[in-house]
Amino acid sequence: MSEISLRAATPNDAVAIAGLAVQLGYPVSRDEMMARLSKLPAETECVMVGSVDGEVKAWMQIGVAMSIESEPFVEIRGLVVDEKLRASGLGSRLVDYAKVWAQTKGVSSLRVRSNTVRTATHAFYEKRGFIVSKLQKVFAFTLPQSV
Repeated sequence: MSEISLRAATPNDAVAIAGLAVQLGYPVSRDEMMARLSKLPAETECVMVGSVDGEVKAWMQIGVAMSIESEPFVEIRGLVVDEKLRASGLGSRLVDYAKVWAQTKGVSSLRVRSNTVRTATHAFYEKRGFIVSKLQKVFAFTLPQSV
């Protein structure tokens, strides 16, 4: 039987995390992933990796969201399990960790956003007790590069 474990991500995980990000549709280089990981404030952000027999096969980023319009909440900013291991329980373990981490931050709400085309992902979260609270569109604007 395979050994599944969770731990905090380190810069040494950048290659594996970047590889899994591609499965989400977000290609990124190892160097860029290392830079992103190094910029996250540890007080309000957490990246966990899930390993199977010591090999990183999943990751999740969670963070405290603060705004003046609502009470603080923890958001699952990204979660991916290697496509060969989906339905293995690894994603559930990461979500369970997010619930505990949120409680340690003193917040009472955990949220996640998911692209409308990811219907299997929607079913995953609904099976774990999440409910759809809002539908929205995301608008992006690309700023010109500064000199």
